[in-house]
Amino acid sequence: MGEQAFFQGERIYIDLIDSLKKSDVHKLFIVCGRNVQKLETFESFSALCQLENISIFTFSEFEPNPKYESVKKGVEYFKKYECDAIMAIGGGSAIDVGKCIKMFSAMTDNEEFIGQKIVSNQIPLIAVPTTAGTGAESTQFAVIYYQGNKYSISDSCGLPDMVVLDSAVLKHLPIYQRKSTSLDVLAHGVESYWSINSTPESRELSKKAVRGFFDNYKGYINNDEMSNEKMLQAANVAGQAINITTTTAAHAMSYKLSSEFHIAHGHAVGLCLPVIFQYTLEHLEQCCDVRGKGFLEKVLGEIALEAGCPDVNNFAAKLEKLVVEDLQLDIPKLTGEDILPQLCKTVNTERLKNNPIELSETDINTLYGQILNQNRKNRRE
Repeated sequence: MGEQAFFQGERIYIDLIDSLKKSDVHKLFIVCGRNVQKLETFESFSALCQLENISIFTFSEFEPNPKYESVKKGVEYFKKYECDAIMAIGGGSAIDVGKCIKMFSAMTDNEEFIGQKIVSNQIPLIAVPTTAGTGAESTQFAVIYYQGNKYSISDSCGLPDMVVLDSAVLKHLPIYQRKSTSLDVLAHGVESYWSINSTPESRELSKKAVRGFFDNYKGYINNDEMSNEKMLQAANVAGQAINITTTTAAHAMSYKLSSEFHIAHGHAVGLCLPVIFQYTLEHLEQCCDVRGKGFLEKVLGEIALEAGCPDVNNFAAKLEKLVVEDLQLDIPKLTGEDILPQLCKTVNTERLKNNPIELSETDINTLYGQILNQNRKNRRE
């Protein structure tokens, strides 16, 4: 992972402007939603740029789960205005668009960017997350949709050079978004911890993420200022962890749930995580990590300890209670038994192969049935 510059504290935007000037930035291309432009912090930063003779060009022509066509338009505008840096402000979608604009900008324009080899470039990329969840500001991955299909774009030059962690932008988040994005922090922490790709470095980052979530989620849900800051930091270290390991089964199985039932990504991942954790405990013999079953048992126990549970079975129950009872997130209703085979066919195989236990199609079908079980509250009582 490349070295990133982080900006926090009282002088956050003054220090950022100083860094932009040192990088000889004169025209800044800002990727953000229109609501972001109404934030007080955005207006303050724009005023600082004006004082320092840094021109700003904003691009908001993209959607949640951004489409390739939107990114292509962003590349066109970035080149048209002859900008020399990109700043992405928002949740995962805005940051993904900013990453793709950078990665695509050095490609040839006379053919589709999808399919071309990414050409590394030195365009400065600044990420400002406005949710405490995705950790996209510290990963090299981006997701866009091309001809209706989901594409994961990844290259080391997609990792933002500068990261602004400003918890003030979180105070306007609605409650549902707080619940769902914070669960993404937890899932990233747990999944990177048990991933077959985990390293001592990634596991240390995962520990901080899991501990940061459980220490702060109640305050974060209640919009406590200090908890907002701590959850933003937890999301960031979780992002650093998955940049090393990538995610596993909970994410692999969540994507279709999110689109099929129109629920937020973190909500879908949060519903999957407790069920998959319990299933892993009960099927350790299916371990596919080369470090062995004993290593996986040790890892699961360490995750539980970071959550304040000396017993791993207690942690599995704690996860279930957190999602279904404490956060009171709805469980989507099955529209028919035929939906389960459809869900199984759409599992993200790239993410699934990082999982610590091998899951067959029958296993996945069983897991989806448990995830969508309307009686989940009583299942482990």
